Amino acid sequence: MEEHRNIFEPLIKEDFNEYLQKIRDPQEWAGEVEMKALSLKYKVDFVVYYDISKPPLKIKASSSSQTISLACTGGNRYDCVYSKSDLSTLAFCQSIVYEVLYKNVFELGSDVDVAVEKMLHDKAYSKQRRNNLLCHYFRESCRIDGGVEDQNLPEDDQS
Repeated sequence: MEEHRNIFEPLIKEDFNEYLQKIRDPQEWAGEVEMKALSLKYKVDFVVYYDISKPPLKIKASSSSQTISLACTGGNRYDCVYSKSDLSTLAFCQSIVYEVLYKNVFELGSDVDVAVEKMLHDKAYSKQRRNNLLCHYFRESCRIDGGVEDQNLPEDDQS
């Protein structure tokens, strides 16, 4: 932000030097201005979902090779948003780790196979688990209603 003072100083309502000093604290909250700085520095785009009924905020880098999707889940908290294909890959990797850990380290036996099979292939279990993971707070703050699809999501991300 310091290197691109001409871009960021007009966006800050307090003394810019004091702001820069304050934002260096890892405990300090960051928001859209800081995402713009990260976008410039690391050449990544951000897509931020604040409200299900509104299009997401898009912060674009001049030449990005990656997009980071976030959902604002209230106040100053942002959570990652993953596509279904990413979640499938993550679930597969997680099942391998669990199998190795539980079978070889904890020596739990064949019950691990049942749990892995359920996590990977039982659609009813997967849907129930996904719904349980969407906490009440997230549903309220982002106004998620059951069965409503966000038309702004890529086709791969639709449920």
